[in-house]
Amino acid sequence: MAPTPPSTRPTRPSTSSRRCSSTGWRPADRRRPTKRGGLRNVSIVSVVSDTCSSALSPSMYDASLFDMLFAMRFFRPFRSVSVVSVSAVALAATLLLGMPAATSPAVAQEADSTAEAPERGTQRAADSLGQQDPNQGEGDSIPTVPPLPEGRNVLAEGDAGANATPLSLAEAVRVALDENYQLRRTRLTVENAQAQIRQAWSRVLPQVDLSGNYTRNVVTANPFAGSNLGGLFGGGNATEWVAFNERARQDENPATTPITFQEFQRRQAQGRREAGVEPDGGGGNPFTVDNQFLGSLSITQPLFNGQAFVAIQGADRLEEVNVLAATREEQTLIDRTRETYYQALLAAEQARVTAQSAERTRETFQEVAKQVAAGTAPKFERVSARVELENLRAQLAERRSQAATAVDQLKRTIGFPVDEPVRLQGALNADNVGRFKQVSMQEAMAAALENRPDVRQAKLAVELRENDRRQAEAQYLPTVSAFANFDYTGRVADDRTSVSNAPNDPFTFRQTSRGFFADELWNPSISVGLRLSWNLFGGFRRAAEIEQREVAVDQAEVDYRQLVSQVRLEVQRALRTLDTARERLRGQRANVERAELNYEMAQKRLGVGVATQLQLREASDQLDQARLSYLQAVYDYLTAKSAYETAVGAPVLENSVLRFTRR
Repeated sequence: MAPTPPSTRPTRPSTSSRRCSSTGWRPADRRRPTKRGGLRNVSIVSVVSDTCSSALSPSMYDASLFDMLFAMRFFRPFRSVSVVSVSAVALAATLLLGMPAATSPAVAQEADSTAEAPERGTQRAADSLGQQDPNQGEGDSIPTVPPLPEGRNVLAEGDAGANATPLSLAEAVRVALDENYQLRRTRLTVENAQAQIRQAWSRVLPQVDLSGNYTRNVVTANPFAGSNLGGLFGGGNATEWVAFNERARQDENPATTPITFQEFQRRQAQGRREAGVEPDGGGGNPFTVDNQFLGSLSITQPLFNGQAFVAIQGADRLEEVNVLAATREEQTLIDRTRETYYQALLAAEQARVTAQSAERTRETFQEVAKQVAAGTAPKFERVSARVELENLRAQLAERRSQAATAVDQLKRTIGFPVDEPVRLQGALNADNVGRFKQVSMQEAMAAALENRPDVRQAKLAVELRENDRRQAEAQYLPTVSAFANFDYTGRVADDRTSVSNAPNDPFTFRQTSRGFFADELWNPSISVGLRLSWNLFGGFRRAAEIEQREVAVDQAEVDYRQLVSQVRLEVQRALRTLDTARERLRGQRANVERAELNYEMAQKRLGVGVATQLQLREASDQLDQARLSYLQAVYDYLTAKSAYETAVGAPVLENSVLRFTRR
């Protein structure tokens, strides 16, 4: 644009000079098109002369608008443009910029009919936003945007912030490995497998059984009732009578002669009375006692059991399978912990960027409000800045809520108390992008097949199913065991008094009493042996079980091949995602630098008066968008890197990753 000579360049009018004494300035309205589609031609001389003075007065125009008219009229490429065309351009420019325009009474009267409704709508919109008069300093009533607390903790505010627990990524992983509910439940399966191993070994270890029995004989039947033998035992001791008569015949003493059985019984009864022995009523079981005790100890040692030996091998495989399952659960838990931790950092950074953007917009709004009050900017710029500020405030509130939700999700993932405030430590950055080692698909797949616990778990599952098949086949084999039994029996009567005869005198009696644990009342017994058990025919049940176990082996092999294929897809996807995230991160990092440079240039241009607040706001929006895109790219890269390590089964590290120990 050609510069205007100092003597002829108009000066910017004051607020009072820009108003007409009676009607004031009004925004120029859009002209109705003619039949040819153009604007109605209005002479610039009539437009200017019909307003506040009868002569052409450039001071009635805004400086920027007058400069445009002056350049268009006198600059060489526009010398052929008529004054009427210039006036049309001026009216259109004033309509778009919202600046006061000079119109003739006729044109103003025509514009009133077409602009009255939009003007009232604009006024109502301004009133609904609570806009004040520029002279009242509306920008001063906008409160400062509250900053986010330090340490990327959007929850710990006020007193809670001082008591918040600092939580780094390594600490979050450690807490997750100790407190995560799903991992703790998975580890319990390892303990269950160890118990199953001990159960399998119990089938080949000695079995020791101890039992005891006590019997009280209240009433017992005489087994000799109804027979002569019963009468013999119940009516006297006939054997002693026979023995007495035999001795009487054989001795040389004439006084001892054989006697009848009745005489023998009479003499014995007389001898019992003299000894004070009460005669037994008889009729009971002469071989039973009142109290019977039995204690038994049995020991059985399996010598051969094919099923038990195979089961021990299967239990060992089962424990290893569960250990690998817990190890894989640790790997996936660490990946989830990293992802939720990065998500919490990303949400906090997004809220911080939004807060910075809102604060810059608030400052811009205050500056625009001052310019509107001074008459150097149109009112619609102030309304636009206010709308943008309120939108950012609403967006900031949403960002804060999302950040709080992300922290709660992190607590839930690692098993941290939800009601306890935390302060996230660390930054969302990726400084090792250039040092990342490029790997091929073949190398990554080989590492995954070697390191991933679930791949080894699937392979062991095939062996475990084969072990089940061998157990079914072992049912055809016999079992051999050795046993030893130790019994101790006690027969103790309530009346432990015994009556005995004098030697060679069946008619003289004496009484003796025995203790409860007398040796003649308690008797031990010992027996040992071998036991063979062999099921020769089981109704084809064993053959059907073997067939089922073979099908299970085939299914396990299919599952293994399917898992290998799935691992290949996961590794491919992880590599592809990681490469894409790395490229995006590099591009967004350079884009942030360009956006920062653009914003600095806009600030400098605004300082020297060659840029507008609108251009500065556009540069600020571009900077905010570039920063948010960069943060998202960093998050995508970090999560992609963690997902790749999980896909290939990264080796166990002591400080930050797997450290599974058997408990």
